[in-house]
Amino acid sequence: MLVCSWPYKATCTDIIKNTFIMRFTCRAAILAALLPYCLPSQSISRLTDLNPGSAHTFPEGIIAGDPVRMFAAGDLLFFSADDGVHGRELWVSDGTIDGTRLLIDINPGASGSNPAYFTLYDEKVYFSANDGTYGAELWVSDGTEAGTFMLKDLFAGGSSNPGLLTVAGNLLFFSARISNNQFTLWQTDGTETGTVTTPGLSFMGADPGDLTAMNNLLYFSGPDAELWATDGTMDGSLRVKEITPPGYGSPNIDRMVALGGKLYFSADGETANSEPWVSDGTGPGTFRLADISPGPSASEPSKFHLFKGYVYFSGLGELWRTDGTLIGTTYFKNLKVFQASNDPAMFLSDDQYLYFPADDGFNGRELWRSDGTPAGTQLVKNINSNFFSSNPQDFTWGNDGRFWFRACDNNKGCELWVSDGTTAGTTLAADIRSGSDGSNPQALLYANNALYFVADDGVHGRELWKVDLSSTAANMPEVLDFNLTPNPADEHVLIDASTIPAPFETLLFNQAGQVVYATHQSDQSRLVIPTQHLPAGIYRLALIGSAGVGHRHLVVTH
Repeated sequence: MLVCSWPYKATCTDIIKNTFIMRFTCRAAILAALLPYCLPSQSISRLTDLNPGSAHTFPEGIIAGDPVRMFAAGDLLFFSADDGVHGRELWVSDGTIDGTRLLIDINPGASGSNPAYFTLYDEKVYFSANDGTYGAELWVSDGTEAGTFMLKDLFAGGSSNPGLLTVAGNLLFFSARISNNQFTLWQTDGTETGTVTTPGLSFMGADPGDLTAMNNLLYFSGPDAELWATDGTMDGSLRVKEITPPGYGSPNIDRMVALGGKLYFSADGETANSEPWVSDGTGPGTFRLADISPGPSASEPSKFHLFKGYVYFSGLGELWRTDGTLIGTTYFKNLKVFQASNDPAMFLSDDQYLYFPADDGFNGRELWRSDGTPAGTQLVKNINSNFFSSNPQDFTWGNDGRFWFRACDNNKGCELWVSDGTTAGTTLAADIRSGSDGSNPQALLYANNALYFVADDGVHGRELWKVDLSSTAANMPEVLDFNLTPNPADEHVLIDASTIPAPFETLLFNQAGQVVYATHQSDQSRLVIPTQHLPAGIYRLALIGSAGVGHRHLVVTH
């Protein structure tokens, strides 16, 4: 057990500021122990009542199989909502009641345009919407009514149903229909004339799937359902590997992600169904990692997540990890983690711990953490008593070293919880709906010093709620004088913090709230963060030092 002495009484601000003078290990221990108690209480409030009465502004979400659609870009929150008059349309919010508004009524009347698949590309939000005339097509928005329009009618006379929007290199790729029975791969540079089918591909018996960006290329399940890659040109579109030889059916590539410069995914091989595979983007570097469930049965690997140099995942619902090699793929610990491949729960991590839901056979499915060793893998808190499960999910980092999530108990139902990773620091954040029914919070999303989520208080239906996190650690001042260049970034980003007193900590978060990079800076030299291994998208960079805190949004393109 690490013990660090604290020789005098001090205010929370003094504690946090002076902690940065100490040795790094002690500093981390004190911050973890004291930071949650130095924070002012956060304001948790309902932001909207767009659909008056008990009617739902948002659908039932995971419960009904229709996900809540929210996305943060710049200073705005984009979301699909139904106010009972316009149907499901595109709304935006700046985090205030007055700043929450219908952006545009794309499909006039009560039918709604059903906006979906929000994706940031070239500082604009792209999405699918149906205006009632052209069908479901590709739309784009800069956050203004005038700057929101259909980019192109991809399938004349019907809906192209664009989906799987993925940024790779300098292009936005997506799947869309070209005939009543056939989808193909499309790409756009943000212009109508530059929105075309990707050359060099002929999808006849399979639809494009599992679009994933890595090293400026798009990897995907291609025309023959095998692993393909493209840079958007005819010569640059090629099959990486024939995973399943002719006569053995489709490889059924699924759940592909790019982590640490490699692709991890589930696939059917010649003799094994739905097992973990890895690829470095080459044929020889694409192979099966393990046959977790020998024979015709499948292990259904899922939830691949990078932590301390290893990729952790669920196989047969149990915890495995791999370093990307055959010999380095091992059973990690006897825990049941994710109930199914489509389980909405997930991993979450920082530079110290990996957090996840797990069932050890005694406490039900509860919140666990691991330091990367089996011995250091422990129950954080048994939120629901005895063998009943709290089923924690929707993990999302805030801006103060704590994460927020949904969990359930028999008395209060499913409500909003918050944790600093310790038993004492894992608490109910708000009992929004009294009684055992619970408010069922979903779609937790951190943006612009606030946590947004959808919940039902039992009176107003499923509406948008907000936790105000603008009071940062111990009311420390926001540091505004550091720059990121280039931004958007490709291979790296440079932090110019030459005016900020050292030392300071730097954390880079992805949209899921996962820390994808963390470092301690002991001097005022410029800091370079590598980004070439990160999937394209929008990230949040947090800088914490003795002089204050600061946040910037970083866009990564490949």
